[in-house]
Amino acid sequence: MNGRQDGAICRTATAGKEKPVVMDQLAKMRYLKLRVALSPGRRLGLPNYPGSAFRGALGHALRRVACSQRHQDCADCLLQKSCVYPYLFATPAPDHFSRGNRVPPPYIIEPWPHIPRVIEPGEEFGFDLILLGRAVEYLPYVLVALDLWHEQGIGPARVPVDLLYVDRLDYAGNGEQRIFDGQLRRMFEPEAVLTGKGLLEHTPWVSDAPVQRVRLRFEVMTRLTHQGKLVDEPRFVFLVRALLRRLGTLLEVHWGTKPDWDFSGLVSQAAGVRLLEDRTHWFDWERYSRRQRSRMALGGIRGEAVYEGQLQPFRELLVLGSVFHVGKNATFGLGKYSILG
Repeated sequence: MNGRQDGAICRTATAGKEKPVVMDQLAKMRYLKLRVALSPGRRLGLPNYPGSAFRGALGHALRRVACSQRHQDCADCLLQKSCVYPYLFATPAPDHFSRGNRVPPPYIIEPWPHIPRVIEPGEEFGFDLILLGRAVEYLPYVLVALDLWHEQGIGPARVPVDLLYVDRLDYAGNGEQRIFDGQLRRMFEPEAVLTGKGLLEHTPWVSDAPVQRVRLRFEVMTRLTHQGKLVDEPRFVFLVRALLRRLGTLLEVHWGTKPDWDFSGLVSQAAGVRLLEDRTHWFDWERYSRRQRSRMALGGIRGEAVYEGQLQPFRELLVLGSVFHVGKNATFGLGKYSILG
């Protein structure tokens, strides 16, 4: 990052003082990004956006793998705090957590783009899976659960799906190591993990050069809120507020470190960054929740937006958000955006 020694993130001048979030915190942001390749045993139909279907199938399989008390509710189980399943799928908030009981799970599912609605036997499809914090250590459970899809199937028709391979990805999204081989039926220990610090060091856009303009592309539905309501305009202050909340919660819950940034100061600065071009649109999407037995509307913003203003304090924050997503329902892939420069 152009030789910077402090590696400060989200620096902001409030009351004449610069408040950095030091790289020590980002070094604790350990994560794995995996590419999961699948193939159906018979014709498979998927919804327009299959992220929630993948999440549901993974949850069912993981409960089979990890849970010894399947007929008991996790909240009443004596094993809740030590079991893999509730940590991944019903993550309990830490005792000291002051922002309610709902916290984001330690994983993100990113369906491959342009997956067809109907997949024929032998065709390849899949998703990228990001494991955060302690979930990295639970990788073997996740791989066994994915391999169970050939028995339990996915989707309403329970179509059996074979796990072809799982690759560990680098910061640029390229495959670095095969950690599961479906033909050999073998798992391999990951040779390395990624960190927030490493991510910034591998991102040329983060530098000391002044930045006055940035173009973002919201790849999938992005659900930003203001005063508790969804918004259809991607104002920069809405984006920054959502990033600070999500990344701050992930840091505290899954990486065990309380964020040391000036929330109110950054939000105040973000309000001065202008939405120069808004080429986004609202995309409606519904999913059926088997747990709640109802259809849920999960629309959001898609498209490109250009922002102009004092962007230096937000460069690192934007890079982290491009990997860890932003807004509501990020677990199954919503809130993914790219920095186009």
